[in-house]
Amino acid sequence: CGIMLKEKHSEIPYGLDTKVFTMKYLPEAFPLSDPLKADIKLGQLLSMTSGMHGEGGNPGIVNGVDQKLEPVPPPAQPQDQDSSALRVVMWTKPGEGYSYSSASAHVASIVLRHLTGMEMQQYIGEKLAGPLGFGAWGYALHRNGTTLPHTPGGGSIALRATDAVRLPYLLLHGGRWGNKQIVPAEYVALCGKPSPYNPHS
Repeated sequence: CGIMLKEKHSEIPYGLDTKVFTMKYLPEAFPLSDPLKADIKLGQLLSMTSGMHGEGGNPGIVNGVDQKLEPVPPPAQPQDQDSSALRVVMWTKPGEGYSYSSASAHVASIVLRHLTGMEMQQYIGEKLAGPLGFGAWGYALHRNGTTLPHTPGGGSIALRATDAVRLPYLLLHGGRWGNKQIVPAEYVALCGKPSPYNPHS
């Protein structure tokens, strides 16, 4: 996301402060399943404080205090992964609590897809994995005998251990790899500080 925010700055000038549940960034989310979603910022999606309900028995945390969340039953009709993520139930207002929710990361990947015209896996391949010299890597796109239509932004990445070590090495060098700035230095600096989007956990 840091690479995308710099590359597409003119299209998302408020960066992590951008409210993304709009026709520009997430047209397929309309009509919104909950009006609270209109206030979700990109930074809240990435720090799991969007207010979207976490998986299963994941707790909510408000200012360091656990909040028991009742599990949300799956939808009556199976949905594709985009629709499922965009329609996750809200458990609190955006920014008012933390709950780990893979849907939050997937929604961020949908925003990235709209802004870059690429699936997240392709974008990471071109902007990060390729320049860093990753070997074979990818996302689990095959599940229950079917192929997922989109990169599952909520997880399931597989990469070599030696390539996983390249990521912290890149961060330790301020986003530089050799003589090339791969990740914007200002974004790397944010990653090394407490997130202003998550004061809860």
